[in-house]
Amino acid sequence: WGNSQVRHSRENGNPGLDPRSRPGMTSDRTLHPVLGLPAGFVWPNFRFAFPLQLYFSFKKWKPDVIHFHTSGPMALAAIILSKILKIKLVGTFHSYLMEKEYLANQNVPPFLYGIVSSLMWRYICFVFNQCDVVVSPSAWVAKDIRDHGIYKPIKVVHNGADLSQFGQEVSDEVIKKLREKYGLGENVLLYVGRLSREKGLDVLLKALKVLTSYSPARIATQSVAGGLLLTPKLLLVGDGPADGELKKLAIDLGISKDVIFLGRVNHSDLPGSGLFEVSKAFVTASASENQPLTIIEAMSKGLPIIGVTARGVTELVNGNGLLALPSDETDLANKISQLLGDESARLKMGNVSRKLSQDFSLSKAAENLESLYRNIPSSQAGF
Repeated sequence: WGNSQVRHSRENGNPGLDPRSRPGMTSDRTLHPVLGLPAGFVWPNFRFAFPLQLYFSFKKWKPDVIHFHTSGPMALAAIILSKILKIKLVGTFHSYLMEKEYLANQNVPPFLYGIVSSLMWRYICFVFNQCDVVVSPSAWVAKDIRDHGIYKPIKVVHNGADLSQFGQEVSDEVIKKLREKYGLGENVLLYVGRLSREKGLDVLLKALKVLTSYSPARIATQSVAGGLLLTPKLLLVGDGPADGELKKLAIDLGISKDVIFLGRVNHSDLPGSGLFEVSKAFVTASASENQPLTIIEAMSKGLPIIGVTARGVTELVNGNGLLALPSDETDLANKISQLLGDESARLKMGNVSRKLSQDFSLSKAAENLESLYRNIPSSQAGF
């Protein structure tokens, strides 16, 4: 469900992940687009696909493992094919679509949250309990889905980010032009991601408003020009359904001059854009994250992280940033002020970020997945 594809890769009869990095591996890696019906009413750009026709391809190809990354129709098709063809099945749990942050996006009335969430959790448990192994990107999520009723073996495999381009140097000229273009001072905060309600961006904007109310004696992030107290600038990179309401909120809060909506930036352009280099910290108020790649990429650029104590984010912040209470704009503002007010601590946190990011590299994730594929229990799940 979504823009779906099927990938295959082989190494002398066994699954492989990177033919270029291991001797004896072939380059038989093919991406097969799967046709689907547009379903924008579920989520922008969503498509429904139920590709049982893959039965004939899979029967001829004889893969060792089917691995799905969705809980929708594609997952159901993968389950059916794995049972018929007796192929081991792996599923990765990515999203909390059954929680109120996402239900609000679908305009589900609040009084129905409990009922809808309960029904969706039952469905999610049914889907993943058909697997031989369930993959969770974080230990927190692994425990949570276990507590909700997924009883099949759960293995933690962190999300892998391709960090190869994020180590590139950005010229002083690029950084200077970016500062001049948007009138940036020294204190700049960066957010990269989808602009949607579950991301808690309204809390982030309200935290920025709180900072403007701090007295000069309390705020550690001020710079003075012409006697005026200046709050940090916030760069929002991304687009999404909440774009309009967030711009209106910024105006209503009186902070529109401090919030810069940059819109969508191609992922390939991000490493050399200078956006990380002009920023003092990556900040998010989202309580819905599993283990976002945007945070890992910011870590690889040496940015400290300001987030909230919720779900997988807590496992990404360990000596390399600060965590605020969820949905608490005052606490978030305090954490921003604390980090930007101590340059020595901020630089140390940035160095820790850069080191920690290597634990989430694409190559390490590939190695962990390959090991998992080779050691899947022999028993087949049943309906």
